[in-house]
Amino acid sequence: MKTLSPFRVQKFLAGLRYPAAKDEVLACAHTRGADDQVLSALSSIPDRHYESPIALSCEVGRQVERSGRLAQEPRARL
Repeated sequence: MKTLSPFRVQKFLAGLRYPAAKDEVLACAHTRGADDQVLSALSSIPDRHYESPIALSCEVGRQVERSGRLAQEPRARL
């Protein structure tokens, strides 16, 4: 699976006008042919308006980091 970079996410958001709501972000990415990994990352962001591409990229990065960290944490033995 490809690494999810801000550039990779933003290439599917070309033409998106900011501020943009989460649903507008997802619709734009879907229309531009974003793959499942990008759509999943965008689906994980909070439901709010994003003022700029930088603000959106930062939030996607936080969500990806959080999900990656959670996936790597060892599970407690029962």
